[in-house]
Amino acid sequence: MIGCATATNLDEDYARLLNWLAKGYHGNMAWLAKSAKRRCEPAQIIAEPATVIVCAMRYNEMPVRVQSPAGGMSAPDGSKVKYLQHEDYHIVMMKKLEALVSEIKKDHPNARCKCYVDTGPIMEKAWAVRAGLGFIGKNTLLISPEHGSQMALGVVVADTEVRSQMSDVGFQTSDFRLPAADFFRSPCGPCTACIDACPTKALVAPYILDARKCISYRYFIEKKEGGCDICQDICPYNNANSKC
Repeated sequence: MIGCATATNLDEDYARLLNWLAKGYHGNMAWLAKSAKRRCEPAQIIAEPATVIVCAMRYNEMPVRVQSPAGGMSAPDGSKVKYLQHEDYHIVMMKKLEALVSEIKKDHPNARCKCYVDTGPIMEKAWAVRAGLGFIGKNTLLISPEHGSQMALGVVVADTEVRSQMSDVGFQTSDFRLPAADFFRSPCGPCTACIDACPTKALVAPYILDARKCISYRYFIEKKEGGCDICQDICPYNNANSKC
C-alpha cells in the first residue's frame, strides 16, 4: 500500500511521545528521547517539506529468508515470528523507496527526498495513519482493515507534491481515513485480545506499550530470546485477512 500526507508538525503525537518517555517505557532506547522533537517535525529532516509518503508491504510479499537469524524464529507459544521468516525488510523496502524517488525525480529533478526504513527519527506509524494506510490498534501497531498489521513500513519525506508517482512502483493506493478529530478512534471497539494475550503484560493499557517488558524489544535491543508476534496473531484483523 502507499499513501501520502501533508508534511506538518505532529504536535499531538509529540505530546504523547513525551508522556511515554517520561514513564520510562522506552527502556534502553535512549535515542528516542534524544530525537523526540525531530521525529515530529518534518522541517528538521529537510528544508521546506511538502509531502510525507508512506509505503507498506506485507511480510509475506518479501522473499523467504534462506538462513535463520541468530536467536531463533519462534515466539514463546511456539509460533513462527513472521518478520523473521523473510529477508531483511530494511533492504527490501529501501529498494522500493529508492525506486519511488527515481520516479519522483523524473517530473521533479530538483526534488529533495529523504528515505527511512527504521533508519532515522520519524514517526512512521503516525504518518501512516495520516496517509490513509490504517489505524493504530490497541497493540500500538498500525492495522490496515484490508491487510492486517503484519507489514513493514517505509517513509519518504519530500519537498514537493508527488501524488502522481505513487502508483508507479508497484504499491496499491489506500483510501482509508480516520476522523481527524481523534487519532485513537480506532475500529478495535471493545476488543482487548492483544492485551489479554501478551505473555509479559507489556501492553499496560490500550495503545500503550512498556517496551521493557516486550519480548521483541528483548530480541532486538537486549539480544536475548527470539521475537514475538502474539499480539498480532491474536488480532481479528489479521485472522480475517488470509494474506497476512
